[in-house]
Parts: sequence; C-alpha cells; structure tokens
Amino acid sequence: MLEAGDKQHLHHRLMEMGHGHRRAVVILWAWTTVLSALVLYPIYYQRGNEIIPIGIAALAVLLFTILRPRFTAPAEDEPLADAHAADGELTAR
Repeated sequence: MLEAGDKQHLHHRLMEMGHGHRRAVVILWAWTTVLSALVLYPIYYQRGNEIIPIGIAALAVLLFTILRPRFTAPAEDEPLADAHAADGELTAR
C-alpha cells in the first residue's frame, strides 16, 4: 500500500520559509559541505585550531538559511509559458 507524500521534508520546509527551489538545493549543498568538512578535517589533519573557519562557515550558512527569506520577496515559481497562457498571450511556435 502506497502512502501519500507529505510536506515535512527539509526542502519543503525551506520553501515554506521563503526560499525557492534552487536556493533550497544550494542551502542543502552548503550544509552538506560544512558538515562533511567538520567531520573529515580532524581525521586527515591532527590539529584542532583549523576547525574555527568551519564553525564560522556553519554560522554563515545558518544565518543565510534563517534570515535570507525575510529580506527578499518570495519568488514566483510559475513557469513563463503558464504565465502567458493564463493571460491568453501564448503563441504557437
């Protein structure tokens, strides 16, 4: 039996915050990069002070994730062809 999809996945939550599809993907990639660097750096280098820039990068991504949608207008995700079709201006090619 198949279950219905929900809107509780992380990318849906980011889009509800005001991020678009592309920005949600970039944010997820940024988090993946930061967390991977945080885990892998100490394995390859036995120093601890170099983790500070990774922490600063994590803070920057966190602030971008939370604060960025508040300072920009929500992007319309409507394709251009659908917008013209709604206006009756779609021309055949």
